[in-house]
Amino acid sequence: MTEKLFYEDSYITEFDANIIDKRKINNKWELVLDKTYFYPEGGGQPSDTGLIDGIKVYKIYEENDTVYHLADKCPEGIKVHCQVDWERRFDHMQQHTGQHLLSAVLEKKYGAHTQSFSIGDKSSHITITKDTFNEEEAFEVEKEVNSFVYKNIPVKTYFADEEMLKKLPLRKQPQVSENIRIVEIEGIDYSPCGGTHVKTTGEIGICKNKEVGENE
Repeated sequence: MTEKLFYEDSYITEFDANIIDKRKINNKWELVLDKTYFYPEGGGQPSDTGLIDGIKVYKIYEENDTVYHLADKCPEGIKVHCQVDWERRFDHMQQHTGQHLLSAVLEKKYGAHTQSFSIGDKSSHITITKDTFNEEEAFEVEKEVNSFVYKNIPVKTYFADEEMLKKLPLRKQPQVSENIRIVEIEGIDYSPCGGTHVKTTGEIGICKNKEVGENE
């Protein structure tokens, strides 16, 4: 089992760990570390990438509480130095937290529930229960989201037990029954989520509605 430190601090990008298992598959190596800050893919968020002892790590995924790091080759030693690609990590943090904020505003203003979310290399996608927006509605969403960005509201993450969950105004119900992690945008949104997030809404950056006719 891997100690999943990415839940504790999304801003740490360099750490030392020990290789506790490894296997070669199709000319690549799957490495298991005793602890990791590399985020595995899940919940619509792609995995981190980076380096383990200078060796490129292409993908991270989780199976049965074990986190696998897919690399070009196997490091020579057991103790390794790891580096998370910060540019990619921070982009995912901004987009994921931005989605939480946008989803909260859409639900509050128009009763539009978020059905799915995914982050891509060039764009992200949110599916909601509202088919169309007119220009005025889209502008109002943009205006309200940015008002929360400007206020630089704290974003907190924590694990909640059953009693705490009963007291929280969750936007959606958790899909698991234990180890439920909450992402809270203070006073705005409370959602179960295992992804990486920024510490304040100001770090999300400006939300801009795409105008009709504007290129993708």
